[in-house]
Amino acid sequence: MQLPKHPSELVQRFFHSVAVHPDKIAFIFIHDSGKTDQLTYQDLYLKSSFLASSLSQQSSNSKAKLLIYSAGF
Repeated sequence: MQLPKHPSELVQRFFHSVAVHPDKIAFIFIHDSGKTDQLTYQDLYLKSSFLASSLSQQSSNSKAKLLIYSAGF
């Protein structure tokens, strides 16, 4: 698979995957204990859409945001 040349290509590929393969595993997180959590493309889309909506409601300026999360989902 060729890497996207521009960030918008990555977003377009993601939306395509959500539309074509919503139930396919998009992300697997392996905990130190060996336990795994996974998200489908549909799950990832829903979580990212909720986060984007929440951020846009909390901020009226267009400055970039840095999100820092602990490991896992």
